[in-house]
Amino acid sequence: MKYLISIMLIFSNYVLNSSELTFTPELPQTGDTVNVQFSGNQRFNNHDKIDLVYYIFNANDINPVGMETQLIKSGSNWKGSFVVPEKAVYAMFKIFATGDYIDKIDINNGLYWEILVHQDLKPMRGAKLRAALARLGSISSNIDRLPEFHNAIKLLEEELMLYPDNLAAELGLVTTLFDTKKINSDNFQKRIEEIAKKRIDLNDESAVRSKSRALFAINDKVEAELLEKNYVQRFPNSEMAEDFMISEISSADNLESFTRYCEDFFRKYPKSINLERIFLAYISGYLQNNKIDELISKLDSIPNAPGYAYARIARNLYAYYKSKDLLSTAGNQDFLISLINKAEDNNTKQSKSEFEDKPIIYSNGEWLDILDVQLGTIKEIRAEILSSIQPAIAVPYYENAIKILRNNSNSSIYERFIELLISLSDSAKALEVSEDALIKGKLSDNISEIHRDLCKSLLYMNDSLYNLRADTIFSKSREIKKEIYLNEILDQDEFQYALETLEGTFVDFRDLSGKVAVFNFFASWCDPCITMFPAFVELYNLYFDSPDVELVSVNTLEKDNFNLESLKRFVVQNDLTFPVVRDVMGVIPRQMGVIGLPTLAIFDRNSHVRFLVRGFSNNESLLDEVAGRVEFLLDNPDVK
Repeated sequence: MKYLISIMLIFSNYVLNSSELTFTPELPQTGDTVNVQFSGNQRFNNHDKIDLVYYIFNANDINPVGMETQLIKSGSNWKGSFVVPEKAVYAMFKIFATGDYIDKIDINNGLYWEILVHQDLKPMRGAKLRAALARLGSISSNIDRLPEFHNAIKLLEEELMLYPDNLAAELGLVTTLFDTKKINSDNFQKRIEEIAKKRIDLNDESAVRSKSRALFAINDKVEAELLEKNYVQRFPNSEMAEDFMISEISSADNLESFTRYCEDFFRKYPKSINLERIFLAYISGYLQNNKIDELISKLDSIPNAPGYAYARIARNLYAYYKSKDLLSTAGNQDFLISLINKAEDNNTKQSKSEFEDKPIIYSNGEWLDILDVQLGTIKEIRAEILSSIQPAIAVPYYENAIKILRNNSNSSIYERFIELLISLSDSAKALEVSEDALIKGKLSDNISEIHRDLCKSLLYMNDSLYNLRADTIFSKSREIKKEIYLNEILDQDEFQYALETLEGTFVDFRDLSGKVAVFNFFASWCDPCITMFPAFVELYNLYFDSPDVELVSVNTLEKDNFNLESLKRFVVQNDLTFPVVRDVMGVIPRQMGVIGLPTLAIFDRNSHVRFLVRGFSNNESLLDEVAGRVEFLLDNPDVK
């Protein structure tokens, strides 16, 4: 309860404002200069300049092009402009401003802002399709838009009214209707067969992809693969050709073939959004076969090999040397440091390369932020290595890593740094760092315990005095937590629920209206979900007596043979004492934008989803993340 009181002190009486982003002309065409005005969000009042980050989609390519332009403050508004690029049909927008520790972001409650490009007062072919796909979550990894299935279906229908021969829109509509249980499997199969029979423009990648998917859906694998293969042969630099090469990499059955395919990929697609994933797989292949020297030689020969590749090798070797008691060998120490030096050098080269390695989906600012995180991680690995071989030298590297990573740091880097300081008998510095971690929300049971013990031993605090200091810490974290929550705030209310209780009755979600509700999505096959149960029990007990908060665990995404009786056995086996219901239709996670488990959805009193808390690191961190957001919603019922 002490924790809750502190949180309530942080967030009471905070007033929020709705943002508005307007575009002139409202129906822009390619080549038009679009004037932009942003207003209504007081969070940005101290910024004379903010960034308009936008993502341009054309009719055929899967991935957007990330761009940005500055908006300059004029009175109470910010104004700027951009030119609609050739071939653009649709664009999504967000607002960004750099902060000292937390950057400020406005994504319009998870919906972003958007424009549809027009020609002769009519949306261009593919404009409404792209808008629909955005509402289905079918966009790039750096755009986290909320799903809106009802609006997506409407947009797909409108696209087909304007352009009846748009096969991608037709396939998207049929698939979405089936996924949302609006048509049955027989109807779906019939309509997919009709799509598979249609003639298409064989030079249109979007049409080729759509027909191929339809052919796969009716089990005509041979025809589908032939269609794709012919397209890739004609267009070897297409996104489909890149997908083909990734498929080759995945299917390689020996190290020689695997590494050859990877190296071909590095040469052919140096700006791919999949580059990091392929590089890390490439490194793992060599490490698993204990071919370190060959791997280093290969990386040295690859132009613009990313710094994180060398850093990953260094971290793996460090763990190996440490486990085998080989760190004391001077040659091994020098080798690790040389790898980290290469990592930093290559990262610096990328940062100064005028964005020549930037994947198209990122704006320039986003790419520099990614490189900064990579640099911070490299420095963290250097500090971790030095802490074992030259402990005193490691201290400034930990400090530098935390400074560069800012809010991208996690509790583990603080834990290692604190443990190093204690080993160096610098308890005063350890207290300072542990307090900084608590203020910035980098919580773990270990950090909290160390901070409490150091306060008592160094500052001679009893429990009462420590509680007063804890209040001060939570007060200092006010602005940080507020900015994090406001960056994340969502607004989603379009759901189809069929939640079955263990007694076999069905729950009407509207019964929770008037309460802040937390849904914990889990599956029986999800080990992290099971690991998180004790933390959820703590949350449940924390709010057990509250008339304003409801916590429920929702079983979902199970295999076909996992029924209500299976769930009952699972609940007994795991001794679950909190309410558990079952997602019968299996559509809730996708509707809410749940992309992995465990995920907690936090609803406001009007049954709108306002936050998604994804993943699990430790009990204390989860309690802080969820309780903080719950209290924020309780104290700000009119949040926009």
